[in-house]
Amino acid sequence: MRRLVRGILVGGIALMLACAGLIALHREELQYVVEHAIEIDAPADRVWAILADTAAYPQWNPYLLRIEGEMAPGRTIAVTLAQRTFREPLTVRPTLVHVSAPELRWQGRVGVPGLLDTDHSFVVETISPSRSRLVQREEFRGLLARFFRTRKPDMQAATHESFVKMNRALAARAEAGAP
Repeated sequence: MRRLVRGILVGGIALMLACAGLIALHREELQYVVEHAIEIDAPADRVWAILADTAAYPQWNPYLLRIEGEMAPGRTIAVTLAQRTFREPLTVRPTLVHVSAPELRWQGRVGVPGLLDTDHSFVVETISPSRSRLVQREEFRGLLARFFRTRKPDMQAATHESFVKMNRALAARAEAGAP
């Protein structure tokens, strides 16, 4: 009996170490990126004001339905998002990295480091005094990112579609003169 218990313990420890090794191996390896850019007939400061006004997202944003929490670097926020591959809206809790014009950026994680790590950013670029570009980008790293890249390519397509819908909605709001 002691031998069996010892074998189970040794096997369990070996399995945990193997998993930790796999996670460490793939932790920093970029698996895929989803990005969408749109040119907007509105000044960059107006586009930034709409992007930064997270309280108004429920009124216009088809992808990021709600953002709650203090919008300051280092703070954790709750982001509720919707896309066609989700049965219902999903709430994630990323940490803000940058929250001032021209960039809004957060980093998220599912489980332990290296399982699924994300870096989501929005950058507003000035093209001319009355024209700007919004670039929305998300980088995916880790073991689950590899799984999604190879086994669930529809997830990438759905994320891109959601970026397009949000960026177009923001552009329409900015071009209509919303603050």
